[in-house]
Amino acid sequence: MRPITLRMAGLRSYRTERVIEFGTPGLIAIIGDTGAGKSSILEAITGALYGASTWDNRGIGALISDAAQTVQLELTFTVAGQAWTISRSASRNNYPPSRHVLHCHEAGEGWLARAFGCGIGSCLEEGSDDVLVEHRCRCAILVGCLEESRTSNV
Repeated sequence: MRPITLRMAGLRSYRTERVIEFGTPGLIAIIGDTGAGKSSILEAITGALYGASTWDNRGIGALISDAAQTVQLELTFTVAGQAWTISRSASRNNYPPSRHVLHCHEAGEGWLARAFGCGIGSCLEEGSDDVLVEHRCRCAILVGCLEESRTSNV
């Protein structure tokens, strides 16, 4: 998995929207002073991919900034040669409701996904049963890649 762009708002020390472009392939280093938000960037990536923070694994609600009502995360990345964007949001009082969207850029397909343990869960897409089965399989393959990456890197 290779991050391309991270967009976050309402996340811990990042109260307003911030966008990080990871640039061309190569090594990525996140450096800065103590308290500058390095760990928050890693939490944003984890939250976008897995729908949880690293310390409680219950959801991204724990990442909401004290000055915000909602956290919004969007990560564009490549895996297995395909570009994906995953967007998640959560609110303090569950309003507006949480949102989890996975989009494959190459296929031009979008999925609405609900997070249940594995990070993405079951995919819902309008259309024929054959299309739905194909989408579930492709999503499961992606989740497998992400889970493998999480267990080996986090």
